[in-house]
Amino acid sequence: MKKFSVLIIACLLLFSVSCGGSGDEKDCPAGYKWDGTECVPDSTVTQPDDDPIIDDRDKNGFPDEENDEDTDEDIDEDTDPYTGECTPVKAGGNLDIDVVTHTVTIGDVTINGTSKDSLLYGNLWGRNTATLSEFKLSEINGDLPGKKYDFPKGTYDFFFRVSDFDNIVNIRENVNVSTDLTVDLDIPLYHLTGSVKRNGSTFTVDEEFEDVTEITIRSGSYEFAIPYSDFSGFDILVPAGKYSVYFKGQLATGRPAFEGTVLGSDNGIEVDDDTAYDINIQTAVYSGTVENGQNTYEVNTGQLILAENPPMGAKTTVVIEDLAEKNFSVTVIKGNSYSLLYLPEADTYPTRYIGLETWSDTNNPNTNGNKVTLYFSRLYGTVSFLGGGNLPTVENCTGAGCSRGKLKLIGFDMSSYLIKDFGVEGADLSYDALVVRSTPTVVPDPDGGEGATKTVHNPRNYYMVFESHLNDIEGVFNHIPFEVKLRYLNNENNLVSNFNFQNVDETFSPERSINFNISPFLVEGTIKIDGNAFETDEPDYIVVKNEMGMEIPVVKISDTSNGLYSFFIPEGDYDIIYHGTGALNSEFKTNIEQNITISSNLPSLDLNLTTVRLFARFEVNGMEFADWAGDTKSVDSYAFLINPDKTAATYYLDVNFPETGVPYAKVLAGSTLNIYLEAYIKNDSAGNRNLLRMPMLLGQQILSDTNLDMPLSLVPFTTSITLNGKAVTGATDFVAALRIPGQNRTEIYYPPDGDNKTDALLKKGEHRTPRPEIMLNDGFNTKQSIQTNCIYVY
Repeated sequence: MKKFSVLIIACLLLFSVSCGGSGDEKDCPAGYKWDGTECVPDSTVTQPDDDPIIDDRDKNGFPDEENDEDTDEDIDEDTDPYTGECTPVKAGGNLDIDVVTHTVTIGDVTINGTSKDSLLYGNLWGRNTATLSEFKLSEINGDLPGKKYDFPKGTYDFFFRVSDFDNIVNIRENVNVSTDLTVDLDIPLYHLTGSVKRNGSTFTVDEEFEDVTEITIRSGSYEFAIPYSDFSGFDILVPAGKYSVYFKGQLATGRPAFEGTVLGSDNGIEVDDDTAYDINIQTAVYSGTVENGQNTYEVNTGQLILAENPPMGAKTTVVIEDLAEKNFSVTVIKGNSYSLLYLPEADTYPTRYIGLETWSDTNNPNTNGNKVTLYFSRLYGTVSFLGGGNLPTVENCTGAGCSRGKLKLIGFDMSSYLIKDFGVEGADLSYDALVVRSTPTVVPDPDGGEGATKTVHNPRNYYMVFESHLNDIEGVFNHIPFEVKLRYLNNENNLVSNFNFQNVDETFSPERSINFNISPFLVEGTIKIDGNAFETDEPDYIVVKNEMGMEIPVVKISDTSNGLYSFFIPEGDYDIIYHGTGALNSEFKTNIEQNITISSNLPSLDLNLTTVRLFARFEVNGMEFADWAGDTKSVDSYAFLINPDKTAATYYLDVNFPETGVPYAKVLAGSTLNIYLEAYIKNDSAGNRNLLRMPMLLGQQILSDTNLDMPLSLVPFTTSITLNGKAVTGATDFVAALRIPGQNRTEIYYPPDGDNKTDALLKKGEHRTPRPEIMLNDGFNTKQSIQTNCIYVY
């Protein structure tokens, strides 16, 4: 019996729904009719003119005795009984695909009807409208007119991109290539001209800012810069679109660097033709003083900055470099809203900041007596771990960012302020920070008469969180940490999370001390496989997945002894998952527990893995799978591919062949699986093997030993490819690949040498949905995927 190779491959594959062609359903494919028991040929349909010519003549197909033995006796040997629309090929025959091309010559290349070689830029792309395959043709420049390209018959779009990942700009659509033709290209680029002014006047900056001051305009993925040297007059060539405008540099002489929005997407520059537009940046000056409010903590260190959209937006500008200085005067772009932020130290934005107030044209320091009042209190205390213990040290993390945990202050305005990083070790669990205690708000004063107002101080409400991986295991620090919401005992001796600085009499405390206790839950037990303690030297993990779908390793199984494990975890609902190679000697991932609620310590939660067998009880062409595999000499190797339902992960399994009995593969029980048989066919193309993948079981939860017993009818044949009737040359690995996507995935690579011919294997019947495609490689003038005719094998 032929020995089967072990395939252990890590890859991501997407599986789409495929209609087979076996003719065993009443809903027959086109070209068939139901005769009461099966689909039978109905009528002949003419092959579409734009398909590559496929010659099914039985030339050079399995001519020797060895290959004749591969031809299965149960396959119909009648001479081409097929009358459907697909190209037939019989067992041992040859499928000859001839790619017919025509010459496409690039004619005149203009920009909106005007020939200006010096203005051309970007790249010319083509797209096959049938397969949506995109391919880059050439740089767009003065050398493009007159270039010739050989296009396979079909319909194409031509479009423009500056770089490979930009939005496309259509040039020509639905160009039918059925004969040699010349294609003129008029590129839809438009002149955007104008100047950049400040408050209607010439824009000037200090000399040291000239090289860094610029305007950027953006529409989709397109971005164009206008340097300061062109502010007096710019002329740029851009695709149609609505362009936002951003400024970076020095906004006014004598001022610090500034970065902010001039025009947003709602009021940007609309370009659908040559457009003249002067960008006039209107500015406002916010100036005044900073003072500490009464009965507040004195703040004399740190910075004040502005940001348009904290924490995602960039720092706009510095208002006060050091709060030892109390006066400020800052120039901003008028019409925007800015958040005034306090930084405890220079340049800690966006990880450490507290929002103070919002500045805009209608709400700025000038309307508040030119003053910014700081209402701060001091927040301090200690944290403890599990009611008094120190935080565990971190030993299994290297590099930057390793930490036992970080203490963060969360405001109900969604602000986040890192209070302290506790590092990898140490006994100091204290914290100390300055926190905004209240926000002044102007409200109507009913006691002051009509139109009267008063200022009230609304308390700022907060809670604290502890971000930590909680478990010191190798590999966990590359994942997002847990978040533990901290609680403390209030005056009524209740555990609560929220707090502020307002007293019962509605005054505010200048200081507040809160001691927090970090109390994750401890989960312990034994990891077992088939009832025995699971031990392995492989890098296997127990992983938890929270309700947001984030996965965090909590146990490295090789660090355990006799399967005994323990880990810390916050309260919540989780799936518990095994992921590793030690259980099956090949990679696998499966659920152990699903939707488990953790609201207390779990001192005896055993995690049980169970191996079950998938028995290969199916027949291929009437023969037992093992016998057929041993007799089919063109097949190089086999594997079972496992795809957990609704995921993109795939795993390859060993196939065991006992001396007596049925071949089988082992899986872990619990998951809903898609199971495929893969056959690899010998191939002369470098680094590639012809693949046939066939579904054996789809969407079934595997809880016990399972039989794979769906019979298969497979047809061996050869296939070759030519270019306009001649051999394809110029490739080093393969010249093309025949691909059929979907559940019955097929990949057949045509070798670069000789007659570009290779062995192939397909399921018996029609292959029309999804339609086969040819991926053209070196040796063809355009590297793209083209449609070919559907195929019927018998």
